[in-house]
Amino acid sequence: MFDLLLSEDSWFPVAAAIAVLGLAWPCFAWRGQPIPVAVRAGVCLFFGLYIGVMGIGHLVAVTIRTVLGTLPPDARPSRVFLIGFALTIPTWALVAITVQSLLRQIHTSD
Repeated sequence: MFDLLLSEDSWFPVAAAIAVLGLAWPCFAWRGQPIPVAVRAGVCLFFGLYIGVMGIGHLVAVTIRTVLGTLPPDARPSRVFLIGFALTIPTWALVAITVQSLLRQIHTSD
């Protein structure tokens, strides 16, 4: 189980699948919206979901390696956790802002 969570090969397809599903939402939900709005939303959601899931994978892997004591000696836990938070927090904020903006547009266009 830990091998699956520690492997970049397992996080990559999961992140890609979630990002593609997130990209499909603006494509189908906003058929009547202007193309630039849907494209911008799609790009923001794809990037945010993809990097956000990879950031969560990074945090999970670093946490497991820290607990098991298998983190390389030159990797300080504070730095590698900081990298994970620096990836994860802004990208999930981007997803939240994009979803809020698009939902607001849907409600005003009704």
